[in-house]
Parts: sequence; structure tokens; C-alpha cells
Amino acid sequence: MMDRRNMIKTSVAVGAVATFAGAAGTLPRRDKVQVAFMLGEGTNTIDTLGPWEVFQDVMIGGGMDMRHPFELYTVGASLDPVTMTGGFKAVPHYSVANAPQPNVIVIPAHRTHDALQAWL
Repeated sequence: MMDRRNMIKTSVAVGAVATFAGAAGTLPRRDKVQVAFMLGEGTNTIDTLGPWEVFQDVMIGGGMDMRHPFELYTVGASLDPVTMTGGFKAVPHYSVANAPQPNVIVIPAHRTHDALQAWL
């Protein structure tokens, strides 16, 4: 199991490579960036809801053209309710069988499931 410090280092490194690799070309225009939040049993509530709040608060444009650029949704191994830390229960929007293709995946700390790992 990867600890958070190594996960952050790896994420920053991958992000930097993707950023510099993308600098040579133009990124495709998207009306919405699909952001999937993976949910498994024991998902850490703050690891999920903190990033969710950040993504959902982003607005781009100005005046009457302001809009939310991110479409947020949760993905579980199934559509069964997931018990998160502190007893918080959440029902995923999608299962791995019917989830839309995300552009970004947020993976909070949780006990993983084979179906979730295969989906990644």
C-alpha cells in the first residue's frame, strides 16, 4: 500500500510531466472536465469532500459567461451505499460498469476493491 507522502510525490511528478509534455501542443477544448471520485468501504470523508468542494467552487469566465468547468461524480464498485469514515454513508452516482470516462480521478484513502482497481 502506498503511503500519502509517496502518493503526493508521484502525483506531482506525473502532473509535471503531463504539463510539460502538453506545453508543446494544445489541449483539446472541453465544455466540462469529468472528475470521478472513487468510493470504497472506509473512504476517508475529508479526503473526498475537501477536493469535491474545491472542484465545485471553481468558476471560469466573467459576468454572464461564468460557468463551472467541472462535472463531478462518484464511482463505486457497485451502486450499493458505501460507509465512509465517521459513519457517513454515500451512494455512488455510478458503478464501474456504467461510469462515464473521466478526465480526472480523485482517489481518497479507502479500502480498495478489485473492481475499483481494474477500473483504474
